[in-house]
This record gives sequence, C-alpha cells and structure tokens, in this order.
Amino acid sequence: MILNELTAETGPHPFIYGSETELAINLLDTRYSETASLFDYNNVFYGVLAQAFADNIPPNDIDFISNGGRLYLDGEHLEVSTPECYGLYQLVTYELAMEQIAVRGLGRLMEEGWLRGFQINKRSSDHEGNRWGAHENCSNNRVVDYNNLTYQKRLNDARLTHQLTRVIYTGEGGLMPNADNDRLHYAMSPRIAGTDGSMSVQTMIYPTVCTDYKLSSATGGRLQNCAGANVSPWAIAVKHGMNAVLSMLADQQIESIPVLNNPDMAKYFIAGSSIKGLKTRLEDIDGKTWRPTDIQHHIASVALNDLDLANDEIWACHEVISACDTLDADPHACADRIDWIKRLEYLSSKHLPRIAFTPNKNLQVQNADFAWDTLAISDESEGIEQLPGAGVKTRALGWGWHNIEQASQIEIQEATYTPPNTRAAERVKLLRQGCEEVDYNGNDDYPLPNPYGGNLKNS
Repeated sequence: MILNELTAETGPHPFIYGSETELAINLLDTRYSETASLFDYNNVFYGVLAQAFADNIPPNDIDFISNGGRLYLDGEHLEVSTPECYGLYQLVTYELAMEQIAVRGLGRLMEEGWLRGFQINKRSSDHEGNRWGAHENCSNNRVVDYNNLTYQKRLNDARLTHQLTRVIYTGEGGLMPNADNDRLHYAMSPRIAGTDGSMSVQTMIYPTVCTDYKLSSATGGRLQNCAGANVSPWAIAVKHGMNAVLSMLADQQIESIPVLNNPDMAKYFIAGSSIKGLKTRLEDIDGKTWRPTDIQHHIASVALNDLDLANDEIWACHEVISACDTLDADPHACADRIDWIKRLEYLSSKHLPRIAFTPNKNLQVQNADFAWDTLAISDESEGIEQLPGAGVKTRALGWGWHNIEQASQIEIQEATYTPPNTRAAERVKLLRQGCEEVDYNGNDDYPLPNPYGGNLKNS
C-alpha cells in the first residue's frame, strides 16, 4: 500500500493528528559576526516572522498563522505547530509546510539585513547538552475513563515500552556526550537516551479533541508523546500512525503489550547506542526476553490481527513489520527511510576515522552532524557544512518517501497558507473576519464544532 491523501477515510477520521516541533537554529549575526541563539534577539525575530507570514491574519494571543498552525517562540527556541490534520499524508504535508514557513521566515531576516546566515535543524540535541524535541498529538473519539488510575498506569507502561523500542525506526540520530561529558558518541536517539527521568518518554493524557493544548473537555481524549523530531516523511507518518494503533491496543487489548522490567536498560542500550542497539535483549515483567524489533513486530502484528483499523493505521503497521524485518537482515538497507541510519551513513561518508572523540577537538564532525538536517530540508547544499551556514529556501524532496506518494513543492507551498479541511479552516476564517479572543475552539460567540459531532464548547 502506498500512503497518499486517499488512504485517509473521508469524513471524520477515527484519529486527528498534530505535531509540534522545536527547531534548533544556528545564526550568524551581522553586528557581531558570531553564532547566537534565537532567544538573544527575541523581539526582532518574533516580529519579523509573524509579519512575514500573517497573510491577513491579525495578531492573536495564540500565534495562529494563515494555514491554521502556529509559529512562536517557546522560551529559547523557535517552535512550529501543525493545524489539526485528518490522516497521515495530510500531517506529513503540513509538518513539511511548517518547516518551510520557519525557513523562509529566517530567510526574510537575511533579506532585511539582520542575519548573514543560518542553519535550521530538526534534531533533538547539540554537542553541549542542549535539547530540543517534538510533541506528537493524537486525538480520538473513544469513550475512555482517563481518570482511572489503574488504567493510566497500565497505559503509560505500555506506551513506555513502545516509546523506548520504536527508536529503531523513529530515532533522529546524532552525537551526544557520555556520562562524564568528556567524549561524544553517535546515538540512535540522543533525545530519548540523554534526558533524565521519565520526561524522555513522557505520555500526557488530556481530555480534549484539540491537537494543540489543554482546553475544553469533550468526549474522547488527546495523547501526547514527547520525543525527538524526524526529517524523514516516512518516519513522521509511521510514528504518528503507531501512536494511534497503540492507543487502540491499550483500550482494547492492553495485556497484549509487554511491560519492560528495566526501562532504563532500553533507554541507554538502545536509544543511546547505534547498530548494536538492535541486538539488545530486554526482559519483560513476565521474564520473557525481546529484541526491540521483536516488540515492534509484535505490536504491529497483534493490531493487524485483532483490531479494526483504518487504512492509514493499517499502512503504518505493515511498514513497521517490514522495517523490523529489514533491520534484522541489513540495517543499512533502511537508510532510505530511517533518520538515524541515514545520518550515520552521511557522517561516515565524511571519511572520519571514528565517531567518538573529545568535544571541541573535531569540529569537522560536529559541523557535519549539525549540518545534516539543513542538507535534508534544503536544495541548496553548497557551503552549508561550514558555519555560519547559509540561508535555505526549500526542502529537498528526494529522500524519506518510502511507500509514500511524494508531496510536490506545490502541495507543500499551498499548505503554508491554506488550512486543511479540519476545524483549522473555520478558525482561520474567524480570524480573518476580525473576531476577537479566538482560541483553539473558536470563541464564545462562534464556538467551533466538535470534529466528532456536537459542539466542543458545549460538550
């Protein structure tokens, strides 16, 4: 099956998807000729970015832009959030569109003389321990007792298992410091491996059908995963589809999902490792041992056999099974779709003696690692590997579309200013009409409909 806009069911979809991505950005300032963080120039960047892409959307408290998504500064990083999306293909298209909005916004800064260059990266960590992430939102219309603490505990155990083992195909890859912070090594997912405590695999349960915040209650709920960001369109689609699958399994067959006896082992020996992490043996609370590919294969197979899935989620399960089989046979054969393998091959292509070294001694490796994302989302690769980097204009569309119909530049361009056929379109309409105090659910005078029927504000 090839994923495209037709695989999603017409009408209300069983799941509504949305993503939020924290972008890591290196900037070269024209005044000081040195790299600086975005936060250092908060007011300037915020004003220019908002103005460049307002497109008849008046300023609003929640930073909505013309496609129904959001563009904002969250603390010390630039963040982009897609509008609510029906189906995985639509989600991928809008996540790529949000990339381009950010890229072109930074390009506008160069045109106006504020910057000499920049690198923009969808990654999760740098070489000094700073971390960024992504939030994967999945809303549903099933009636679930999210206040049941026993259920919540079992749900979080199940999602922890999934989150820690799915990094074999969702891992963003990158360099991370060791425990003593005196050496760097390549890891499958620095975001998961490098964050202390449960935050690295956090699952949040909200009683809302909105993909974008903790607001009005409605029948159903939103589950949010906090993890690393992906460049690969395939990985973006598969991870969101499997979030939906896992939430269905958790509701209907929660005992079918293994619970890890020692989650930290998975975090350090899979996410914190590379190719050898695929062979890690994990023990569940019943004493059975699994490789990460075994667990992911099991989750997808049980879902296909026992659940009534929509086409998008069926596609995701088949893709996971295929990827697990390929990873077991030849991991490098997945370089056409998996970020951490493609990034590893890119760094290896630089003919570096090894990817383990003392920080600040091998700047060639660090620059190459940080530049990989920029190369992947840009078709202007010349000069990017040496800081200060270069302003980039558009995504290079040739990689990561395994079994997905490749979105055209026109589709992605349209998605930067046109909302999808969800409540986002109605929200943008209210904003363009000059309605005040519009939030995710409309406002008191014009409440947006519950996407699953009824009225969200009155439900």
